[in-house]
Amino acid sequence: MARMKGQAYVLPETLIDVIQLITFIALFVGTFLIFTTYNLVFKNTIEEREVSDLINIILGDRCLLANEDGNYFRGIFDAEKLKKGAPCVSLGKYSIIFEDIEGNVFSLGSCNSIKHSLPVVIKNNDRFNLGKMVVCY
Repeated sequence: MARMKGQAYVLPETLIDVIQLITFIALFVGTFLIFTTYNLVFKNTIEEREVSDLINIILGDRCLLANEDGNYFRGIFDAEKLKKGAPCVSLGKYSIIFEDIEGNVFSLGSCNSIKHSLPVVIKNNDRFNLGKMVVCY
């Protein structure tokens, strides 16, 4: 179509209405997906959050941590205290297993399925051994 000087091309009103409708539908569907996805993620992570909180509490539990001159060392557990198996906090439905690189295993409860594990240090007399802490059901 040839244009003449001074002639402007204007989109038909029906095309503008169609573009507005498509934009509205896209925004509606996007908003719906954002809220439903958030709701699903939130419901799934409540248990994950409980485990994370428990790990933080155990990493600072004075009944299990190694100490020297009144100073407690976060994340460094005393083997003698782990043998007693008496944390200061209630573990609830979870249990914790400590295992060092030498194969010593210290259990606080019975483990059915592993949820999380993280590296820790276990002090056995004057030796510091690398180990892991496993949180399970």
